[in-house]
Amino acid sequence: GDSFVRVWDVGAKMCKAKFTHSADVLAVASNPDNPDLILAAGSDLECRVHDVRTTQCAGVFVGAESDIEHVAFNPALSHFFVGASADGVCRVYDMRKSNSKPLVETPTQPYGCNQAEFSMDGRWLYVALQRSQWMIFDAYTGKEVTRVEGHSDVISCLTVSENGMVCTGSWDSTIATWDLNHPSYWAQEHSMASFSEPAGWLGVKGSGGGGSASAAAEN
Repeated sequence: GDSFVRVWDVGAKMCKAKFTHSADVLAVASNPDNPDLILAAGSDLECRVHDVRTTQCAGVFVGAESDIEHVAFNPALSHFFVGASADGVCRVYDMRKSNSKPLVETPTQPYGCNQAEFSMDGRWLYVALQRSQWMIFDAYTGKEVTRVEGHSDVISCLTVSENGMVCTGSWDSTIATWDLNHPSYWAQEHSMASFSEPAGWLGVKGSGGGGSASAAAEN
């Protein structure tokens, strides 16, 4: 809420660098190939790349029309990054081209985007929406590939493993794992497909009022 990004030396218990934004900072990410480059975004509708070595902003990227909820670097080509916005659009940028327009924009969704992550090879975007679905987009073109259903409430977080699994966490008190290596996830050669069964469930469901709860796991 103070509009700052602080980089901490945990061993020395001190702040190494501090960067200023013009509004609340909602998301940060470290470049996988150069950890001195910090990506940050938030309510100022800007993605900024900060350089810890120079303590200067190395680039500003605009285009979002509402809060940027999450940012992530492409693990395969680390000069590309994505910003997921509450305006329902994910935008891919090249950090080498400061103040440039997005290279790729996904189609506007009626619900905001909570999070976006690249696949490990950088080919796909996995996007958690502010509803019970998550989506797969072509990271090169922004075109929708498919949407995934299975949760019963907002998907609040999403992560990708090196073996092609996606894990989603939801307000429905469950965590689901999705095996994207299964053929049903890529029906009709990337045309629109709909599927609803994850590879597994981990969660606790209860009454919410102190009643009994049960943990479930399915394969």
